[in-house]
Amino acid sequence: MHDMIPEDDNPYIDAFWKWLPDAYKDLRYLRITGGEPLATRNFMRLLDFVATNHNPNLTLVVNTNLCVPDKNLDMFFEKATTLLNAKTIKGLEVYTSMDTWGPQAEYIRDGLDIERLEKSVRKISTTFNVPIRIMVTFGLMSIFNFKTFIHKVMQLRRDGVDIMFNCARLVDPKQFDIRILPDSADKYFEETNDLIQNLGDMVKSVEKETWKMVYDFWKARNTTMTIEDREWRKSEFKKFIDEYDKRRNKNFKENFTELDGWI
Repeated sequence: MHDMIPEDDNPYIDAFWKWLPDAYKDLRYLRITGGEPLATRNFMRLLDFVATNHNPNLTLVVNTNLCVPDKNLDMFFEKATTLLNAKTIKGLEVYTSMDTWGPQAEYIRDGLDIERLEKSVRKISTTFNVPIRIMVTFGLMSIFNFKTFIHKVMQLRRDGVDIMFNCARLVDPKQFDIRILPDSADKYFEETNDLIQNLGDMVKSVEKETWKMVYDFWKARNTTMTIEDREWRKSEFKKFIDEYDKRRNKNFKENFTELDGWI
């Protein structure tokens, strides 16, 4: 609704701006998480500060969903260009979140626009040549189209984008645990694991290692969860999707035909 989120008076923000000038010269890694930094004036103010204050050892890291209005993206590109051209810091990195690809990814993260995100990723790479890291929060809805996600990352990499992903299994809320999926989902885990192995060195070591933690967690599902716990989590998941579909005008059954009849 706004180009920038209105910010109330906040003593923590005031304290940050008092603290930053004294601490800045010793900072090595400054990561701005969120909410969404590109929707806040204080983040843009921070880019201006970094552009005019020399710290050759600092890496500035930004978490963003890259789906903010064009005005915000353009402002970020403009200020980041000024910052990098000034060479006042060591470097800039961009982190974004994506849990699979296509309509299923857009279902999981309400407001996500896949085409817009990919366009922004390519523009960042072309404009800044900075690393882009995708954080995958791997829940039960991630697996069915995850091969497409991997192929997309490989395609972007072949196109010259410095991009990498890492997986972390989703543990909370508990109803998104991959272990409650039906056994029929096993073929998707096996196909994804085979793809990662067959791609060899095209897949980075951290990508293989973090995927393996998810894969091993799935394979051990029958010995790490009771039947009662599984049924409770399934019940909670059904409550969630019923409310989510109603409140956000979505349709779980249309997006996840692989789970037709599961609940």
